[in-house]
Amino acid sequence: MMAVVALTKKAAELGLKIKGLYPDCHLLLPGRLEADYPGHAYFRGALGPFLESCWKEYSQYIFIMATGIVVRVIAPLIRDKKKDPPVLVLAELGQYVIPLLSGHLGGANELAREMAAFLGGRAVLTTATDVEGIPALDDLARRNGCELENLEQWKNVALSLLEGDPVALYSTVGVEPLFPANAVKVEAIEDISRGSFRGAVLMTEETLNQDLSLPLPHVILRPRNIVIGVGCRKGKPGNEILSAIYSTLDNLQISRYSVACLASIDIKQEEQGLLEAARILGVPLQFFSAARLQKLQGHFTPSDFVLEQTGTGAVAEPAALLAAREPLLLAGKTCFPGITVAIVKDLSAGIR
Repeated sequence: MMAVVALTKKAAELGLKIKGLYPDCHLLLPGRLEADYPGHAYFRGALGPFLESCWKEYSQYIFIMATGIVVRVIAPLIRDKKKDPPVLVLAELGQYVIPLLSGHLGGANELAREMAAFLGGRAVLTTATDVEGIPALDDLARRNGCELENLEQWKNVALSLLEGDPVALYSTVGVEPLFPANAVKVEAIEDISRGSFRGAVLMTEETLNQDLSLPLPHVILRPRNIVIGVGCRKGKPGNEILSAIYSTLDNLQISRYSVACLASIDIKQEEQGLLEAARILGVPLQFFSAARLQKLQGHFTPSDFVLEQTGTGAVAEPAALLAAREPLLLAGKTCFPGITVAIVKDLSAGIR
């Protein structure tokens, strides 16, 4: 939920205009404006104590007032860049929109661009990567629903990019963001340690080989491009299903953070172990009918038992293939006690 905080009548008018773009936002006004602008939320007394009482109630804050005021009132409330809400400051006429806090991870920069376009104003971005046109990995991760590893090292990698130092770029995704000329693409992770790089960006589902260490600042962006097909006997617990999934991923040296979804046959929609595995992985489940799975049976070795129980000779492999837009089978049916797992890479998934 977005909170729009205004102190004056001009600011309140702009707040009402913003509600045209975000109808569900709450307009927070000082009590003295209640008669002029009825039907909104009001605060009595100083702004600082009021914000302290409601800070966690809203996921986004828009302040229409001087930047100095905002800095002073939110300073005691700031805790962690991964958790702090995005904060924007607007001039009373809407001509300037300033993302003040959580520009990348919180999406404040993107929100500022959207709001400035609506108001006919200008988004004033001060983050160095945006000013220089360098992709912000934390922003890319947020927009693409990706996991970003080694976030604490991003500032060092970004500094090298900004200063023109050579930075290695390794990517296995289909769509790559635009990097400056000093980002040098390498064909293999091993090439990074062989060059004279000052940092590295890896956009890949591949895990680092235990024998390979990168003695330089590096960040890893995990694309959501792995689909896992799962077949299981009734009553299989979630921890056993997860163990089978993790084992298969580890053998392929694929990160569990790149898993986009699990896929199975529709008669398993109420299978608690499968539901628990998806919940722990934080991914959706896709289900397909036996008829759809059966259409792909000519490519796989069927199981008479599975055919008898489900109406189709295979589940894991065809389900994984159907759940991906551009599937590449990385691991066919891998068998565990009462569980089968297949791994597919979706070549259409990338970083945008």
